Amino acid sequence: KQDNEALKQRLANIDQTVEQRLKNAQEQFKLDSQQQQQSVLDGLRKQMDELTRMGQNGATHPDLPIGLGVQ
Repeated sequence: KQDNEALKQRLANIDQTVEQRLKNAQEQFKLDSQQQQQSVLDGLRKQMDELTRMGQNGATHPDLPIGLGVQ
């Protein structure tokens, strides 16, 4: 009977360890996902800002000069 109690306690400890490691892995995955999402969003914002800036510059300074002698 003592062996059974010892085994039950050991299994409970193993279950607790597994649950804690699973919880830690899930939290790390969540943090990694949030960091990846933030990185992607930052990249998109940077690209949008650059495109907006290029559009604003293009409105006042077009890439092609006017009057290339085209008839």
